Amino acid sequence: MQNKIRLFIISIFLGQFFTLNAVPVKRFIPITLTCELRNEPLGIDVPNPDFGFNLNPLLSSYRGLKQSAYQILVSDSPELLKKDKGNMWDSGKVKSGKMGQINYSGKPLLSSGKYWWKVKVWDWNGNPSSWSEIASWTMGIMA
Repeated sequence: MQNKIRLFIISIFLGQFFTLNAVPVKRFIPITLTCELRNEPLGIDVPNPDFGFNLNPLLSSYRGLKQSAYQILVSDSPELLKKDKGNMWDSGKVKSGKMGQINYSGKPLLSSGKYWWKVKVWDWNGNPSSWSEIASWTMGIMA
């Protein structure tokens, strides 16, 4: 009986160990996208706004989980963004664990223009996530 209990405990431990090290990439996804610290803001009055995002909170129990890179796409059309095209800015893959205060560095943004963006991240093993949901913001009157 004691051998069965030991075997049961060992199988639970090994199951937990392998689960912690095999995080499904689809759950490692950016959420809660913000522009200038707000969700879907209207009237942004800075020419190069800052972006931020979080990672899925379901992953907070995984030890050693970290982002190794990100990529941001910005477009003046949600249709282009759905095709993974950032006609205003494509950051390219940026090796960084940064998830906030990421400064827009694309084409000049138009006064009162509406823009859409999304982000993808890479995990510590270099595996990419899926793209985040699309978020948007509207520029204020700049001139």
